Amino acid sequence: MTRKMIIALAVGGVAALAITGTAIGAVASDTGQDRKRTVAAAQTGDAGTGAATDAVSAERAKEIALAEVGGGTVEEVERDRENGRPVWEVEIDQGTIEYEVDVDRQTGEVVKVERDDDDDDDRYDD
Repeated sequence: MTRKMIIALAVGGVAALAITGTAIGAVASDTGQDRKRTVAAAQTGDAGTGAATDAVSAERAKEIALAEVGGGTVEEVERDRENGRPVWEVEIDQGTIEYEVDVDRQTGEVVKVERDDDDDDDRYDD
């Protein structure tokens, strides 16, 4: 091999290594960003539709749900879906009666109310 060919191969190899290294770095960086988004979604409890997209806050959903059933103690509020619709699921305790109220996270509309009397006979529960 001539000296020019050896130099050309060496320069080409270094360039290829530099380009490949940059590409690998970019992939690693994207993977890191994806991981951050996944962790953030897990922390909010709703992959892909986190708090930034909720027009109605959890606090407002509590107020709406309490007004719907006439008061009580809010036991739990969590993000959920009802027929594909993003809702706040609000659980309310009124002593012997428990309610589960679904409030649309975009409009604040009450989507569903389930009532459960705290007895052993579930035949007459809604």
